[in-house]
Amino acid sequence: MPPLLTRFLRRLRSLSAPPSGETDAVLLARFARRRDEDAFAALVARHGPMVRNACIRVLGDFHAAEDCFQATFLILARRANSLRRPDALAGWLYGVASRVARDAQRLNARRPRHNLDGLAEPADPRPDPLAALSACDVLLALEEELRRMPQAYRLPLVLCCLEGLAQEEAARRLGWTAGAVKGRLERGRKQLHRRLARRGLTLGVALGVAEAARGTASAAVPVSLILSTADAATRFAAGTAAAGVATSTRAAALANGGLKAMIAAKMKIAAALLLAVGMIGSGAGALTYRCFGAERAGAAQDGPPPSPAQTGKTDDDQAIRELKEANLRLAEKLKLLELQAEADKEQQTRLQRELEQANEQLKKQAARLEEQAALLREQAAAAETKLAASEAARRDLEELVSRLKKDLDDALKKLKDARPSKP
Repeated sequence: MPPLLTRFLRRLRSLSAPPSGETDAVLLARFARRRDEDAFAALVARHGPMVRNACIRVLGDFHAAEDCFQATFLILARRANSLRRPDALAGWLYGVASRVARDAQRLNARRPRHNLDGLAEPADPRPDPLAALSACDVLLALEEELRRMPQAYRLPLVLCCLEGLAQEEAARRLGWTAGAVKGRLERGRKQLHRRLARRGLTLGVALGVAEAARGTASAAVPVSLILSTADAATRFAAGTAAAGVATSTRAAALANGGLKAMIAAKMKIAAALLLAVGMIGSGAGALTYRCFGAERAGAAQDGPPPSPAQTGKTDDDQAIRELKEANLRLAEKLKLLELQAEADKEQQTRLQRELEQANEQLKKQAARLEEQAALLREQAAAAETKLAASEAARRDLEELVSRLKKDLDDALKKLKDARPSKP
């Protein structure tokens, strides 16, 4: 059998075998350390439906979505060593897939949309607002509103409402507690309902169209696509040419573009933070100078006030607007940090509760052991008492035997003395 076919069959058996229970962090570490294609294929099989459906909702074309699907996992292969939270891989993959799909949408504005326009939309008691909308338009509106929501609310909605996962499974993939997923899912549904209502849509209609699209696209990713993506990702991570690998040039180009965008985004964030710090300092200095300068000018002359061009009021307004925008961005980041702190607090509470339960169990076990030890001590004392009694009985018996022996000797002696001697 050819080696290529042998390797294909071995990976096919590993994918069809029951799940090993390894977490995303363990599988990702195996791939990062040893370039383990089986581990990467397991990650593709686990998160592939979510990534593929996210790309389909943005693009509305299955073939273009497969290019974005492969590009997303190519980016993961290149960034496997630098993920800050590998236990929250699902959220990271969803964000990358959405960005890659939007980039592909911009590159191909005239994409074919016949694949999703033919979907049967659920019946709506208020059809007028949706009369001019196609299924693809509804999906695009849903994806746009999901993208604008905070990540803490967006991810439970995607995994539970769009991908059909149970809350426990979603909590395991996100590294959250089940209570955190439940609470954020409820709040996220209310927020998404309000956002869609402003577009004339209802949450039930949008989720119904998404469910129809997911059924049409088939939630299961083909095994051939999983294996080819894992093979291409291994080569892409090593920086070698993907010759002979079933991946498109467009997928590699999208992956390279996504990696460059990530680097540029990090540089923009760093520059924005530096600019915000600098502007806060310069704004405070300018405000101080303007206050004291105005006092000195008022004391020096009583003439008419200077014009805005002389005072630089326009520049100050621009600086104030930029400061407000920077403050808004910082407030959003602070909100995300607060949500993460809330999740950490819930996890700490759960761990504390589990620790208390374990201590209670240990105390109960210690009490049972103490009772058993007391019973053993009582049994040992009773055995010791019986042993002492048997020892005393043995001594009494020895004394009785000794007296009987002495009496017998005396009787024999008397009998011998009383016997007449022979003449």
